[in-house]
Amino acid sequence: MKLNEADGKLFFLLFKPLLYFVNQKYRMYDLPPINRAMDGNVAIKIADKVWSNPFLIDRYLKARKDELSEDEQAILFSWKNNVRGKFILERHLKKGSILISMQDEKVYQVQGITSTWEEMFPGWPLPIFIEATLIPFRDVIISDGLVSSYNMRIGPHMAAQFKDLYMKAKREGKIIRSF
Repeated sequence: MKLNEADGKLFFLLFKPLLYFVNQKYRMYDLPPINRAMDGNVAIKIADKVWSNPFLIDRYLKARKDELSEDEQAILFSWKNNVRGKFILERHLKKGSILISMQDEKVYQVQGITSTWEEMFPGWPLPIFIEATLIPFRDVIISDGLVSSYNMRIGPHMAAQFKDLYMKAKREGKIIRSF
């Protein structure tokens, strides 16, 4: 599952200016105009700065308070509550894909922004190792869209362990679907 088209567009209308704001504050990179594509590796480094320093979201909100609606401000503010790290992309479901945190084995149901996770990793045998930042968007969890994958095969024994973690979380009602 993915966000509806309007919410997918809204995400980028909120996220990209935030990255440009942080880049400008720290003079990190010479970026193309905001209406052009940004290099993915550069975007990851700027986003890492944002996620490592949530006060930057507060600064951005203060600077753009008059330009953002209350809903947009609430969405941006909610991004201070994020989960960064390494995950196992364990399976795809109709309502989102299942990611298991390598740090604490928490199980998340995550939607795509403009593409489903299945579309982002077409034909990849699951489970796979990824690095991502999970953020809230209204009442669901998405990533910031800057996902890295590891070119590693997971053997059947480990795959069974990840499946067991998912099944246990499902049985116990512990799948995290929103922050």
